[in-house]
Amino acid sequence: MKAMTLLTSISAMLAAMVWAGVYISPVEMILFPAFNIGMICCMAVLLKNVRREEDSP
Repeated sequence: MKAMTLLTSISAMLAAMVWAGVYISPVEMILFPAFNIGMICCMAVLLKNVRREEDSP
C-alpha cells in the first residue's frame, strides 16, 4: 500500500512539474507512471484474492 501511495504522489509531482514548465527526463515520465499502474494492478489482484474467514475451505 505504501508503494502505491508513494508512486501516485511522485506521478502527481511529475504532472505538476510538466504543468509548471520544468524539464523532466523522458525516462522519469515513462517509468514512474508505469510502475504506478503496475502497482495498482498488483494491489487489485491482491485485494481480489482476500477471503473472509467463513468463506475459507
